[in-house]
Amino acid sequence: MELFCIEKPQSCYIYRDGDTKKYKDDIALGNLTVYSLDSYGSLKKIDFGRYHDHKVSLRFKIYHNGSSSQMIIQNSTAIYYLPALFGKVTEVKSLDEAKKLWLADIDIVKDRGGYY
Repeated sequence: MELFCIEKPQSCYIYRDGDTKKYKDDIALGNLTVYSLDSYGSLKKIDFGRYHDHKVSLRFKIYHNGSSSQMIIQNSTAIYYLPALFGKVTEVKSLDEAKKLWLADIDIVKDRGGYY
């Protein structure tokens, strides 16, 4: 399943099993910048593309096993780290702190032998 939101108008959609449905309420996310880490461990802004001629500001996937998209989300008031491996969303004080959490999660998975 996937939740994705477009900026103008601020609307979200649920994509599931090949079907896209508008989420019933608008969500006030504000202006978002979403980051991932590249293969060198550097922050990289994510471009989610467009949907019906509107910029997609967020694309969040939830998988059958309960894991989800890993990302760092920054809006005008806060920064959040969203782990992929069943962890809790964490509000952080800086992008650097979020990056450290991300890298720590990678190290944990490597130690368990499950990194792929």
